[in-house]
Amino acid sequence: MKQLITFTALAAAAMLLPSCGQKGGGQSSQEGRTISEILADSPVAAQRVLVGEDTMVVARLTEAPEPVTLLASEMFDEFELIKLEDTEGALTGGGTTWVSQNHILVYDGNNVKLYDRKGKFIANVGARGQGPGEYSIAPYFLTIDEMQGKIYMMTYSASQINTYNVADGTFAGSIPLVYESPKGFCKIDPENGRITVASMQFKDVAPCSPVWVQDFDGNLISEVKRPDLGITPDFSNEINPGMSSDGKELYHSQCLITELIADTLYRSDGKTIHPEFTYDFGEKVPMHSLRSFPQFYVMKIFGDPVMVSENSYMVGSNMPFVIDRTSLKGAPAELMIDQLGTLTFKKDWDFMSTPGYFTMSCDPGDLLDMLKAAPDTHPSANEDGLKRMEELRNSIDHDGNHYVLIGHWKQ
Repeated sequence: MKQLITFTALAAAAMLLPSCGQKGGGQSSQEGRTISEILADSPVAAQRVLVGEDTMVVARLTEAPEPVTLLASEMFDEFELIKLEDTEGALTGGGTTWVSQNHILVYDGNNVKLYDRKGKFIANVGARGQGPGEYSIAPYFLTIDEMQGKIYMMTYSASQINTYNVADGTFAGSIPLVYESPKGFCKIDPENGRITVASMQFKDVAPCSPVWVQDFDGNLISEVKRPDLGITPDFSNEINPGMSSDGKELYHSQCLITELIADTLYRSDGKTIHPEFTYDFGEKVPMHSLRSFPQFYVMKIFGDPVMVSENSYMVGSNMPFVIDRTSLKGAPAELMIDQLGTLTFKKDWDFMSTPGYFTMSCDPGDLLDMLKAAPDTHPSANEDGLKRMEELRNSIDHDGNHYVLIGHWKQ
């Protein structure tokens, strides 16, 4: 393929294991292969195209390449397996997990629980209800400002950002949003008094601003107006959060469940917006999602929805397809947490609730089942990881609290 063509615009429990990678044994991430080396034998799966003044990566699958295995020791700067505290107040049903340098947040469908990075329970964050600082609609995005000691929460259909104290989870006030956000995420910059918001926007809502910058009083500083990015009002659709390696720009795409059209991954600084990655499926577009990682892009295809109750559906997904940012080679990829032997995620390892982090909250019984199902050896496994896997198999308590797996993607 040509590398550049002209193209028209497309629509108190201690940490169970030490930090792995540099410290914990196994292959060092500094000495490991890059994604370019891992995909060296894979075919070129994309090309760079000109869209106005922007250069965008457009992927198109012309053959079925062999899957590759990404090793966590090569993809992560650091990895931790953390067992959450077992006391009654600390117990969680698991669910969406957000992390920061020193803290973990877990929303289990009822409460948001705050822990430190050793798994020690700190407090419940806010509560379900209608009062100040309470949320009747579930949290959609949470982020922590360690320097200011604040937690920031955006719910579904958010008209404000709720803030809470990291020390004890108590309500610390709200910040009005310039525009209502059906689903969205934000980047907090207290030093400059700014908040950048990326939001899913519905059609026929004026002005349609998928990204804007505001101050902490709710005053607009800058915005991107793109009515063409508005979608049919339906909360089944999702917005995928991401952030550039230097933290200055946001990445986002929309997983369109009700409108099967080709999506685009955008990069924005809050003033301008740039298309960066898309996938050309041809005439028949499946349900899919696009995400940005420091070394590669990811496209994932979903299966058909399956009804599990009167008003509930389950949607399965295929193995994520990765495309190297440099060589544009691509292949389906699984992620093996080699710090834990051969524990492998063939699907959904690409989900990022916290930009820049791999996070997974696991029920102890489910984790044990996965470890028992994992093979006892693998060509890429290392001795320390296999030893830890066996130790875990023998130590997990079915009745204990959840385990949280955290990996920071190598930049």
